[in-house]
Amino acid sequence: MIIQERFMPLAAIVGLLVLLSVPVGAQSGTNITRGSTMSDSLTTSSALSARRPGSYAAYYVFYGNEGQTVSISLTSPQFDTYLYLVGPAGTVVAENDDSGISSNSRIPAESGMLALPATGVYTIEVTSFSTNTFGTFTLALDGDCVPAPRVVVRFDTLEYITDPDANGVRLLAGLMSAERLTQIGSGIAELPLPAFPNQRFCGALDVAPGVRAEVFVPTAAERAGDYSQSGPVLWDPATRRTLEDGTVVMDPFPGSIVPAARLQPGGLFAWRLASLLPSSPTKVGVYRSGLWTLDVNGNGVFDPGVDKTFDWGYPGTTRVQGDWNGDGKQKAGLYIDGVWYLDYNGDGVWDGGTTDKVYGFGMAGVQPVVGDWNGDGKDEIGIYINGFWFLDMNGNGVWDGEPTDKMIIWGWSGVTPVIGDWNGDGRKKVGVFYNGLWYLDYDGNGVWDNGVVDKVYGFGMSGVQPMVGDWNGDGKDEIGIYIGGFWFLDMNGNGVWDGDTTDRMTILGWEGTTPVIGDWNGDGKTKVGTFLNGYWYLDYNGNGIWDGETTDKAYVFGQAGDTPVVGRW
Repeated sequence: MIIQERFMPLAAIVGLLVLLSVPVGAQSGTNITRGSTMSDSLTTSSALSARRPGSYAAYYVFYGNEGQTVSISLTSPQFDTYLYLVGPAGTVVAENDDSGISSNSRIPAESGMLALPATGVYTIEVTSFSTNTFGTFTLALDGDCVPAPRVVVRFDTLEYITDPDANGVRLLAGLMSAERLTQIGSGIAELPLPAFPNQRFCGALDVAPGVRAEVFVPTAAERAGDYSQSGPVLWDPATRRTLEDGTVVMDPFPGSIVPAARLQPGGLFAWRLASLLPSSPTKVGVYRSGLWTLDVNGNGVFDPGVDKTFDWGYPGTTRVQGDWNGDGKQKAGLYIDGVWYLDYNGDGVWDGGTTDKVYGFGMAGVQPVVGDWNGDGKDEIGIYINGFWFLDMNGNGVWDGEPTDKMIIWGWSGVTPVIGDWNGDGRKKVGVFYNGLWYLDYDGNGVWDNGVVDKVYGFGMSGVQPMVGDWNGDGKDEIGIYIGGFWFLDMNGNGVWDGDTTDRMTILGWEGTTPVIGDWNGDGKTKVGTFLNGYWYLDYNGNGIWDGETTDKAYVFGQAGDTPVVGRW
């Protein structure tokens, strides 16, 4: 029997459903437990909102412990939702109107989990943005998320994403190569089992090139290929075909169970998605003597009240940036003489170290380095000098000595340090570039094995600037070089220049411009760009050709003397 598949084309994927995390204050209401979903309606018989005059509300309560993490999501097909979380003391801990690009609500907004500030009874208020609005809604409470896995996160090949079921759950099916599983361990078996129904991973995961989502921890049944209780129908991509009218169809796996022969390693697996999130493209910004100006909405124009400008640093300090708290956004930092000041929550305001971080790690004369050394989804700090690397592996901002932290000898005086996820296992690793030669710690163990597993490539020459990015969207960082407006990118990642048909030579820029790289359109691939005196030219579609401003992007953001910065703000 032929059954038409129900899945969304990738171009149509946007963030729709969400989880919300908000602590709720003590007030009478319906009990709700973590991992549960409740459907109800706002009607003229509902209580009046305690916080939005003229709006109706429904109240739910749960007991939480200080430090426990929760997320709360509120969706409705009939009204613009508004969500409050009230703490045990009766004060609002968090609130949200619209999550991402939807009119639904989530705490925290878009993704992540919220740590409860106190122990006691929390109240969730479900209400509407507008007055006198009614309709059905779905409320979901999740708690105690599982740290994002380092292993088995990203598919090599995405087969499809289903339409959501009645609870908003989707299945994302894809293939993960045996090579990748070999590189990153025993794969699915390393992931913890859920502690309660519908437990989620913390934050959002990059589950496939260009696809970012909130993901449920796979159950024992799902790991064995049984998706019969997972929500949507699981389709067999091997049966995909196109009918005469152009309709694409697939047959379902009988009972939504994958045969053992089709499972990992190197076979089919499906993530169960709680929500799809909007693509998160790289945006531009500038830095000058401690002043950061960031294009938060990504339109290439500074919009007061929307974009950000703040002081973080001063002349003589070294600018650093990273995702310090793992929420998927880059934040500011500075380094001077062994001291780091990190804007941990990303609000651009130094709070004296209560929330933000001040670390003593390094000394004068070293080069600060930043990367996710342990694969926990957060960027950690480190230093480099003359071939010696000192990496804060556990992210506590203190040198704990080996084996907790890591000292690596990789390079020598005069080489250029480079950082990348060379094998796609989710951890940043070290490398050096010197006169066209690259030496990469491919497996990340910090020991050079003479090229058996680690890599030595000849790609470039003296006088060029080494560049690192995921040019092809495979989840691994590849190498490249830039000089005077000419880019040479190792598109297939084999470390050899194979000519412009396989690899890519791009002309974008000229002598004196500053090269910049980023995923400008959010499709999971790193692309090139240039900056000069406030003028940005970005290869937006990543085809390596300047197509004019209609397709690619030319921005005026900054001025002469500014340093370009890029990130997911």
